[in-house]
Amino acid sequence: MRKRMKYVRYMLQRRRRLGEFHLMVPEQRVFDNQSHMDSFRMNPTRFQNLLEKIGARLHHKKTHRDPIGPAERLAVTLKFLATGIEQKHLANYVRMGRSTLCYIVRETCQAIWDVLQPEVLKVPGHEDWLNIADCFDKRWDFPHCIGAIDGKHVVIQAPALSVSTYFNYKHQHSIVLMAVCDGRYRFTLVDIGAAGRNSDGGIFAHSPMGMAMENGSLDIPKPCPLTESESQPFPYVFVGDEAFPLKNFLMRPFPGRDVGPMTGEKYEKNIYNYRLSRARRIIVNTFGIWSARWRIFKRPIIAATESVELYIKATICLHNWLRVSDCSESPDNDQYCPSVYTDTENEDGSPANDGQWRTDAAYALRNLTQTGSNMYTRDACDIRNNFKQYFVSEAGSVPWQEQYIRRGSIPDH
Repeated sequence: MRKRMKYVRYMLQRRRRLGEFHLMVPEQRVFDNQSHMDSFRMNPTRFQNLLEKIGARLHHKKTHRDPIGPAERLAVTLKFLATGIEQKHLANYVRMGRSTLCYIVRETCQAIWDVLQPEVLKVPGHEDWLNIADCFDKRWDFPHCIGAIDGKHVVIQAPALSVSTYFNYKHQHSIVLMAVCDGRYRFTLVDIGAAGRNSDGGIFAHSPMGMAMENGSLDIPKPCPLTESESQPFPYVFVGDEAFPLKNFLMRPFPGRDVGPMTGEKYEKNIYNYRLSRARRIIVNTFGIWSARWRIFKRPIIAATESVELYIKATICLHNWLRVSDCSESPDNDQYCPSVYTDTENEDGSPANDGQWRTDAAYALRNLTQTGSNMYTRDACDIRNNFKQYFVSEAGSVPWQEQYIRRGSIPDH
């Protein structure tokens, strides 16, 4: 039997001499740190740290003359996720076959998820929730808040034979990413992959995240007073916008935007909505930073839904890993998310500058539609009213809130 011959295109045979990884990356590492950041969203040291973590999973036995090593596999995957370049074009730059590149990206994303998820995206425990609540209280003036929740539609090309399964209210095909973040722009809980056409209320209610909140299996601390001088116990809660239902564990704004004199009940409700909005916009910034840094989400993704879910999983883990690594090593020199990258405030609580993520890339993700309803328990209503009363009390108010509310502009982003 005649031995089968393997044909490799001439252009691909010259990968080690003329491929981008072998020509440019060594120079970026030595001479151009910013260019390395733009290509891979991390500096050379951080790249090497990541390679040491997942390299063993990317190493393959030598099956032909010119195997693609773990460093090159990681580099092309990060390049693809960070720039959003189409795979067929990236394959030409790095001189790989398109099917080979596609396989490498999927394999590397899976390795990133398998290795980093237990480290940077594990479900918080009792002490973790307390630390998150402490951060929200000190930085965003919302006590007993253990996370901000929101959902986004990640736009994709219509999958084959899907008909209208993924067709959403924006007349686009999408899968839904629902997530909770802490006060430092890090994801803590995620649910990935619900079809865009599904009822958004159903997505939240039937997601593992929503069910865990409902049945109390997240090891959330028990209700306790906000201050030593008070006896009223307050539960630990998540905060969301009008898209979410009012629950004992989930606070949303009071509905509607009142006009006219700010007095009495109307004033108190607007104070509460303002304070909740300050805490809730952390998840908006988190999504913004994530999608601006990983620009594959800037336009509709042309890939199988399973691959899109892998891209989301990998980039969420990379986002958290880089946030934790950069902040713990040098908070003032955070290259992945510098201080100008997030929305900032003046001393009086008014917006100072929009985060740079808003201009760095088109914010291609879409908000969820209405998921909540007017149906809620009396307990949930009482909890929201208790927070409302606390925010206008001497113990719970902040100096600038009244002036800000009377200007008539409550931030909703």
